[in-house]
Amino acid sequence: MAPARQLCVVDSVLGMGRDTADASNLDPKTHALLRLAASLAVDAAPSSYHSIVETAKAAGASVDEIVGCLIAVAAAGQARPVA
Repeated sequence: MAPARQLCVVDSVLGMGRDTADASNLDPKTHALLRLAASLAVDAAPSSYHSIVETAKAAGASVDEIVGCLIAVAAAGQARPVA
């Protein structure tokens, strides 16, 4: 990994409260779906899911894709998806 890219990754990890979509090199929809999965996996407060789901929808994620994300994480046994 190039030094500039390493610094970008470190900045992203240390600044998790900031939007990391650009640094991730993922498209916005994938980024939002992964954030949703990660939030579920760490058992984040259900109230935090709303903004992530809205971001995913705004990025073009369908309801089926969002539900698929919930099913995939639930199948891993790491989280308790809520409606």
